[in-house]
Amino acid sequence: MSVEHTWNMAGMRGTGSDTIIADDVFVPEEHVVFPARTALGPSTPRSVPKPQGLMGALAAPVLGMGMGPYDHIVAKLSGGRPLVSAMGSHARAIDSPGVQANVADAAMLIDSAILQAARTARTVDRATRTGTQMSPLAIARSRMDCGFAARQIRQAADKLLDVGGAGRFAESDPAQRIWRDLGTATRHPAFVTEIDREQYARLLLPVLSAQ
Repeated sequence: MSVEHTWNMAGMRGTGSDTIIADDVFVPEEHVVFPARTALGPSTPRSVPKPQGLMGALAAPVLGMGMGPYDHIVAKLSGGRPLVSAMGSHARAIDSPGVQANVADAAMLIDSAILQAARTARTVDRATRTGTQMSPLAIARSRMDCGFAARQIRQAADKLLDVGGAGRFAESDPAQRIWRDLGTATRHPAFVTEIDREQYARLLLPVLSAQ
């Protein structure tokens, strides 16, 4: 067995997503997972509906990556960082209406993303408890919820970095690492809503499906 180092990315560098190569290895059938089969299989009272359960699991760290830079940058601003512009250094950045507006916007984007992800979590939990299959509409809405929530988190991080100062992009600062991780993670196929929204629209507007 060997590892081929194929994961050379700007972000998510710590995921260990390199390629594992195994020759002449026996793998019992019960240890093999076929995503295409599990996605269509029935739910039981003890199984998590797929792929919605996976999407919820993927959304959770993205939400955390949004909260991280928020706490970090707000702490830096609260510490008295001056407002520096082309006109020179002025009073504390935290006293600037523009900075305050960006922080408020970022907080609302993060809160909204959490609420949307929570709706998906509740829907999946309910299906898991009852052993029922989620409806196609519920599945499509869950995918849209998670994808839209990821986009909101990315927007929030950008707003925070806009007022955090260029110093937040120093390699020693955790904000730039989280920013890179978000840029990579939120472009996972699970969060790409451009395709999912077409299916969502067809389910919201049944007349389209009949054409």
